[in-house]
Amino acid sequence: MTKALLIAALALVSTNAFASKARKAAISNSVTAATDVQDVWSNAAKIHGFGDLMTFEFGATPTDITAGTWENQAIPEGGIFKSQGDSKWGFYVGHRSTALDLAKYVTGMTLTTTAYTPMAFFYGKKSGDMSWAAGFSYYSAKKTVGTAETKNDGMGLRLGATTDKWEAYANLGLSAKETVSTTDEFKGNASFQIGGQYDLGDMLVYLETLSASGTRTVSSTDVKGTFTQTYVGLERKLKSEGSHVFYGAKYYMSKLNNDQTGASETVVESTTLPLYFGFEADVASWLAFRGEVSKAFFVDTAKNKTGGTETKNEGMGGATVSFGSSFKFAKSTLDWKASWAGNGNLTAAGFGTNASYTYNF
Repeated sequence: MTKALLIAALALVSTNAFASKARKAAISNSVTAATDVQDVWSNAAKIHGFGDLMTFEFGATPTDITAGTWENQAIPEGGIFKSQGDSKWGFYVGHRSTALDLAKYVTGMTLTTTAYTPMAFFYGKKSGDMSWAAGFSYYSAKKTVGTAETKNDGMGLRLGATTDKWEAYANLGLSAKETVSTTDEFKGNASFQIGGQYDLGDMLVYLETLSASGTRTVSSTDVKGTFTQTYVGLERKLKSEGSHVFYGAKYYMSKLNNDQTGASETVVESTTLPLYFGFEADVASWLAFRGEVSKAFFVDTAKNKTGGTETKNEGMGGATVSFGSSFKFAKSTLDWKASWAGNGNLTAAGFGTNASYTYNF
């Protein structure tokens, strides 16, 4: 578990042309790139930043919680967004909560008992120079084998607003409960994700803080899992016709706690200052390329403390390189992404790790 926790801790185009995890994963650090459908999971008001569309994400149905995040992982999900005058609505299925599942993961939970597929509803409106939107997510699943029953349910609320100069958002986890058996149950605490951005002209400053926690009770033993992260960054954008070039820096802190009754607490912390740069450009009327390079400098620390023993790594994080492209045909766009990490070699596992399709209407 402690090794997995350590992994978890370390781990210009038209606005209606791209809308996918494959695109976001290829330029994951950028906050100045054109708005993407995937941005609505942080700020619901971003539904006004792209046109009417349907989006489809390809991948395998998750069978277990991993030490990574769901945000850019290739899992099956999709949605539709449609404008009606100054208002806009959206319906989406399959998008999972990274923070909630990490809180479960820290307590030793798995998805092999009861998987779940959330549904999300969005509604927003433009009012003067401000756009706002709200989103509501819900999931409920139950499995019965004989007299044994497992259940999984939860809900969350997303609120956001944007203007030409700033944006702000607040996302709240309202409830989460998973019953594995009569002697194994997880209850989530209220969680939150709060952040914003401010436009300084050719630069953008951004920040966010997130916290999620819950308690798993196995027989009479309580295991409390907590995941927190905070970051603040600055990014500069360089645009020309049909292209977007960016570079920036982000100070990032995260912490994972596993606190079990009658046992030593496990704490995994990560503090980094990655510098990154990348681009997105139309190289033909039917083809776009994008890519990003990221590497932590000056600050790159990971600590793992179990009981009275602490392991500390400094400056051991490698560079991460990602690349992707979009194939555009009339109102359709097919996106894909590849990634390199550590030694810089592209392996079969890293090639085409995400694929997504978007239809604009």
